[in-house]
Amino acid sequence: GGGGKGKWVVTKPADKERGQLELSFHWWFNPELNPHFFEEDDDGYPDRPPNELRIAVIQGMDLLPMDLSLLSRHGGTSDPYVVVKCKKEKRRTSTKKETLMPMWREVLTLPV
Repeated sequence: GGGGKGKWVVTKPADKERGQLELSFHWWFNPELNPHFFEEDDDGYPDRPPNELRIAVIQGMDLLPMDLSLLSRHGGTSDPYVVVKCKKEKRRTSTKKETLMPMWREVLTLPV
């Protein structure tokens, strides 16, 4: 297996920066699998557990307000969540209501 400490990454959609996320990645390799790289067959061993990529979504910082309000002292808030995609697989965190500094502490697991 492999792993890493938490790292801050800047979220950048095509148009502008939206804030920062703290993420930690852990790749778990199943040694029973002998991957055949560059082959078309992705399901070589469907009866065995897959290799996994585990992504700990820890927290967000300085996210852009997406729900603007004149009554808010910060000019707005957001209901943020994180979506992680790998090939055809997609995982999503829970939604944190009305915050620009969300704390998730959730682990998303994707087969690779």
